[in-house]
Amino acid sequence: MDPSPTRQLTNPPIIEAVFDFDCDLRPEWSIAACAEEAKAAFSLGYPKLRIKHFHEQMIEDWVSSAPRVSYAQGIQALQFLQEDERQVVQVRAEGFTFNCLAPYPGFAAIVAELERRWHQYAALAKPVEVQQIRLRYINRIPLPIGQDDLHISDWIVGVSALPTGAGLIPQRFVSQHVAVDSLGHEVTVVVANQAREGDKLAVVLDLTAKAEGPCDPTDWPRLRQKLEALRQVKNRVFDGMLTERCRELFQ
Repeated sequence: MDPSPTRQLTNPPIIEAVFDFDCDLRPEWSIAACAEEAKAAFSLGYPKLRIKHFHEQMIEDWVSSAPRVSYAQGIQALQFLQEDERQVVQVRAEGFTFNCLAPYPGFAAIVAELERRWHQYAALAKPVEVQQIRLRYINRIPLPIGQDDLHISDWIVGVSALPTGAGLIPQRFVSQHVAVDSLGHEVTVVVANQAREGDKLAVVLDLTAKAEGPCDPTDWPRLRQKLEALRQVKNRVFDGMLTERCRELFQ
């Protein structure tokens, strides 16, 4: 049971939700070899295809001989996008990712679509185990604060600030925290400002919660349970970081 229920926002500031599944895959499986099969599986709902490549260079420097340079390249991910590009299915060399851009349809709707696409991916790649699950929510919060009055703590809790009386006008900031809850879920919190838009200062609140496996890829109820646990952790952190003044912006 969630020890501290969170309060729902009428208009949450979520701009992207990302669901990552890192998997142990069969040695004979190849992302390049399954490209046509993946197109057949996902093209009906996700007709646009982008191929993400990787390029690596390794230099071996031996004392007794000249350095040896080797290169490697290949496909890192097959990205299948909806026509409006708001949702993306990614078949990665290390697993599976599902992205959902704003407007946020709600957790239940996302997970229902995620389940459909996960089953398609599992049939395609036949992963041996799921080793890690990550749930990431990126929030963009436009704050009505002036250039010379950057009191972020009035809006968001836990962000470092410059000392008062130093004669400095803040321009940019980045704050990062990594923590673990009592169940072993790791949470990474990043807060950073973006470019000013008129009288608003845009602040990004980036939350990632992760859980370790292993999990059976065919046991969706267990995977769904882990996602829900990560969501609860993420929600508790998000809820605790917003002041009441900030919360009123989204009601």
